[in-house]
Amino acid sequence: MNINNYIERKGHLTFEQMKFNELDSLILSELSYMNLDLVAPSIHNPKAKKPHIKDLDLTHLSAISYGSVDNKRNEKMLKLMMESKRFQDIKVCYTHRIFDEKNYNQFFAVTFIFPNGDAYLSFRGTDITMVGWKEDFLMTFKPLVLSQKESMEYFKCVIKHIKGNFYLGGHSKGGNLAMYVALNIDEQYEDRLIKAYSFDGPGFKEDIINHDTLDRIEHKLVKYMTYNDVIGVVFNKHKKPHIVESNGVLLGGHDPFYWQVNIKTHSFKKKRDRSAISKKSEVGFNNWMNSISNEDRELAFDVLFRLFKEVKTVYDLISIGLPAIITKRNKIVKEYPKDEQKRIKMILDKLIKSFMKALTTPLKSLTQK
Repeated sequence: MNINNYIERKGHLTFEQMKFNELDSLILSELSYMNLDLVAPSIHNPKAKKPHIKDLDLTHLSAISYGSVDNKRNEKMLKLMMESKRFQDIKVCYTHRIFDEKNYNQFFAVTFIFPNGDAYLSFRGTDITMVGWKEDFLMTFKPLVLSQKESMEYFKCVIKHIKGNFYLGGHSKGGNLAMYVALNIDEQYEDRLIKAYSFDGPGFKEDIINHDTLDRIEHKLVKYMTYNDVIGVVFNKHKKPHIVESNGVLLGGHDPFYWQVNIKTHSFKKKRDRSAISKKSEVGFNNWMNSISNEDRELAFDVLFRLFKEVKTVYDLISIGLPAIITKRNKIVKEYPKDEQKRIKMILDKLIKSFMKALTTPLKSLTQK
């Protein structure tokens, strides 16, 4: 059972009949992967008529869903929402898109207004474009990435038009942006924040966390990770994340449509803890990151970008094939000065050794360190 099955079974219940829950939050976060700026007004036109979900024009549905990793399931989800009493009267507004290849900035956000006046600010995660994936890598050594700055600016624009309370949410990078906004809003808005949701989103480098705000609103921050998680573990510092059962394999487990739900309790099926492979991957990644400098991370990032310079989407990357990527990598590395070639080899060697050591060390020994 997944979130689409949940809408099919429980979509006849309004929010008055069944209160807002974590499945509703994931659905609204996932909906930000749809290009709703094609059918709803922009943040730059705040007085424009706000269509209800049931009134969205799906004439060009393939264009609306283009770019999402799981576009067919997203199309089905939107259609189900349009037909359901639970979601059909939610208004869609304040869309905002930025796509800047030169500066590696992929950003999209949309706001949903409930019938009672409360709002859900939904931030898009990484889509199929390589620009978005490149921006994710920037998070490993940049104090801030452009999407984080844009998410804060978006909030400042939207909050002026919201009369009720509000949620923040997003999946993957979108979860990181939702948490970033929550940790950086003015104190005057903290009481109006109901909850901020991160669905398998990476965490933050220590130096960009506002600890005073964290102490005040930590009880409102909700993070979800999957049993075999390899994305949400990055810079993870959340004390008690919820562990969700997912049927996806490896990175496929990151896809929300593989997250298992309990229809009767309208909640996710939970695990007590993450798998051994997830914990070992976290240790391997963190040990590698701690063993190299920001300058080394930036060099690795530069090699990676040059390697994928002509690649536009992750599907292009898959079609190239691993042997061709390795051949191109070796060619690109030889274009660097001798001393940098040695540094690149050192960085890659540390990456391999770090993961191999983590994977071959008994989990008990890793957790005791």
